[in-house]
Amino acid sequence: MNRGIPRLAVSLLAAVVLLGTLPGCWGIKDINHRVLPTVMGISHGEGNRYKVTLQVPIPGPNKTEVRIVNEEAETLTKALDRIKRNMENQVDLLHMKLIVLHEEVAEKSIRSEVEYAVRSREIATKAFLAVTDRDITGLLRSTQVNVEREGTTFLNFFGKQAGWTPAIPIYRVWEAYRGLHAYTQDGIIPIVRPAKEGMIQFVGSGVIKQDRMVSRITPDETVLLNIYRNNFQGAVIEVMEQASVSIVRAKVTNKPRLVKGRPRLTIDMTLSYIIQETKGSISPDQINQELEKLVAGQFQTMITKLKREQADIFGFGQLFRGRLPYEELKNWRSEYYPQLDIELRVKATMRNSGLMNIGNR
Repeated sequence: MNRGIPRLAVSLLAAVVLLGTLPGCWGIKDINHRVLPTVMGISHGEGNRYKVTLQVPIPGPNKTEVRIVNEEAETLTKALDRIKRNMENQVDLLHMKLIVLHEEVAEKSIRSEVEYAVRSREIATKAFLAVTDRDITGLLRSTQVNVEREGTTFLNFFGKQAGWTPAIPIYRVWEAYRGLHAYTQDGIIPIVRPAKEGMIQFVGSGVIKQDRMVSRITPDETVLLNIYRNNFQGAVIEVMEQASVSIVRAKVTNKPRLVKGRPRLTIDMTLSYIIQETKGSISPDQINQELEKLVAGQFQTMITKLKREQADIFGFGQLFRGRLPYEELKNWRSEYYPQLDIELRVKATMRNSGLMNIGNR
């Protein structure tokens, strides 16, 4: 009996099994043969086609060169495919930091763009979103010098460890995707323009109702929203044009209820602050009263505008999810939110006045 044949079959079978455990690195391209765009711009081109613009840093031996490339096509996929076709290296979008949408795209609908980013798996869902009302190619070219000379990136503008302030909203791809399907919560997106000096200029926030931008709010109103969201580190508020205070602690308590089917909400907001600057003679009591009056007035103005647009950027609807039948949640924006009565009670307390005692003036 020939025992060599079974041994050979076992050896071949073991070899096949081991081949299946190999990692398959033959499909991986070397990092030197890739380019990693950091910013993507999406606007309308000719004939309502998509115009996709990429800002692509290309590291060199002495400095980083930044290339601006764009293409137009009927779909985002096709436009990106044309860009990739004309690049000598593989274009890897997974390290994309920021997607800038033109205002016309945002006002029409961002559904297709957000769903593309999530569905394609080429772009990380943690990438930031922003809107501009200027030419996107011009915006990216204006920042080209800063990236090449100083290595500054857009990520610094939105990073809490770098240049972020409470006047700037943070809006990521996954938050936009969540907003497409949420009945009781909307979002805000930063609006940027080319800056005369520096990277970009922040000019306000766009209100995103489900899939489109329906309104704008000012940087001061964005600060108030971020205070409500407990995201206010370093927030500075100007009071009476005579004092500037820095919010160091904010406690917000919501008491939602339904009264005969109509939503009611009482908000207790306690603010502790440090005086940053004063002009003339002003007492702590005056600052407290004016700060409480300013925050309450600004809040009511915002709510009136947002209820008119049926956009719930504060997420008040989330507080009523357990109080309304599930089938009624889809009517929150159109039926319940416009009827929402809100009582905001603000209590301001000075923590200290820096190195000066203004109480003795």
